[in-house]
Amino acid sequence: MTRGPGHVALANVLCPLLICVASQAPVRGAAAGGEKARPSAGPATESTPARGAIQARIAVIIAGDLDCAPEVRALLDAQLADVTAGIDWSCQTDLDSDEPFLPTLRTGPDARVWVDLSPRDEARLTLRDEAENRYFVRRLPLARGLDEIGREEIAAVVRSATLAMLTGERGALTRAEAQAAVSQWPAATPRAAPPPVRAATAREATHVTPQTIELPRQRLSIEVGPAWSVQALARQIPAAQEAALTAALTGRHLSVWAELGYRLPVVYDGQPFGVRLTALSLRAGMAVWTSPDRPLRWGAGAGAVAKRIWFSPRDDATVEAAGNGFFDALAGRVFFALRYLVTERLALGVDVHCEIATADVHFDFRDQSGTTQRTVTQWPVQPGLGVVAAWRWGGARASEGQRSAGPNEGHP
Repeated sequence: MTRGPGHVALANVLCPLLICVASQAPVRGAAAGGEKARPSAGPATESTPARGAIQARIAVIIAGDLDCAPEVRALLDAQLADVTAGIDWSCQTDLDSDEPFLPTLRTGPDARVWVDLSPRDEARLTLRDEAENRYFVRRLPLARGLDEIGREEIAAVVRSATLAMLTGERGALTRAEAQAAVSQWPAATPRAAPPPVRAATAREATHVTPQTIELPRQRLSIEVGPAWSVQALARQIPAAQEAALTAALTGRHLSVWAELGYRLPVVYDGQPFGVRLTALSLRAGMAVWTSPDRPLRWGAGAGAVAKRIWFSPRDDATVEAAGNGFFDALAGRVFFALRYLVTERLALGVDVHCEIATADVHFDFRDQSGTTQRTVTQWPVQPGLGVVAAWRWGGARASEGQRSAGPNEGHP
């Protein structure tokens, strides 16, 4: 069959195209059937929120790396750039497993992320949504240590969990569920210790650049707050109320405390005359507490009490108080207390106490004839119940314990 010039020109165009398509088909099939590529650390286009759609405040705590993992921080900064206006960074030498579950101030960040790099062969992540009190926990194996692949995987997981948490997706854990999951994690194998630090020579010391080093955990705190209590007093006056100001210097398990109390006036309407009592008390002692790392703790203690008790006749000018109208007394106090940490700075508590007098305390009056009559005799053992609110300063965690090293410190 004879072909015209038009047929020849069309064949010259179609043949190269068919050859190109046939040559590309095996390549695509190989890519489809080959090993699946590892997803990049960056977010997928369809899952990336619009700029400004989420502007959350996020705090990131990195634990277990002496240099505070600058490569991990750089990747996290890039991954979370579109969901936060800025990140509050903090670093600490180690991480207490209970720290992510302690109550915090409502005015803090919207979310907190703990990246624990202290285990030798894995990274442990804990994320908390402050508003909803929801958690994500994850262990990431690091077979080759904290290399580039491991760092990218940490950043990718933190980003995806942060987005899921802030957008309210399902899959988050409650506090109890997260604590139960973390409690099942095996004990971490610590990373190899850094080489020993040698002392700098006089020549080298003059050229050392100051750097930031970690200080040990500071556990001392000062607690101050008001208290109110009711306490047994006497047969004629069964109970009396007291308002007090309390203060304590508290370590991890031991505290030294003091209290200044004012007993509200009480009146006994007896015959032939009544009596009005009030008192000022100064107390001091020591107490032993359970671990302060948990929101609820209890303690027991003892101390000494010095009192000045004022007494006077009630609306009766025919009698006068025997002596000077006041009575000084000493007593001992023992107590059992519960404290609940509502926030990082505020604790509420209940005290059950008992005061034991060292002397017989009674109140006598003289009439115009000089006859002395006893009106009220206090009980020698006086149990009571009180409530207290205490504000706490100090007790910084390791993330707060940082300072700049001097010219003779931290030299490699």
